[in-house]
Amino acid sequence: MIKSPKNFFTGLLFIAVGLFFCVSGWSLEYGTPADMGPGFLPLTISAMLIGIGVLQLVRGVRSLGEAIQFNVKQPAIVLLAIVAFGFLLEKIGAILAILLLMLSTAILHKNFVLKTFIISYFVVVGLLLIFKLALRSTISL
Repeated sequence: MIKSPKNFFTGLLFIAVGLFFCVSGWSLEYGTPADMGPGFLPLTISAMLIGIGVLQLVRGVRSLGEAIQFNVKQPAIVLLAIVAFGFLLEKIGAILAILLLMLSTAILHKNFVLKTFIISYFVVVGLLLIFKLALRSTISL
């Protein structure tokens, strides 16, 4: 019986992601710690992730925890904002596309602070200008 659904499903997610990358990197040569092959890091991290997932899974079965309240609206808005950003990036430029992305996701937060949002936005615009002017990137502003 699941006593802590939050821990239980976190463990399942960790195990699933770990297994995915473990299977993906299985065909790569592993090597040794002294002479690492291309599969060493993905397989080692996957094994650790699976181990952490098993620990979380056990915690979810053994210890009492809070119930999960899943809201479909917020993840759906974030997903749509990211998809819209991808479509709008080349059409309206990075500065406006990032503004729309940040606005659409920031309004979801219960403690939305306009001052923090404005500062964050100008930091992003500053970084874009650095990439465009100083590094001569081909990103469209």
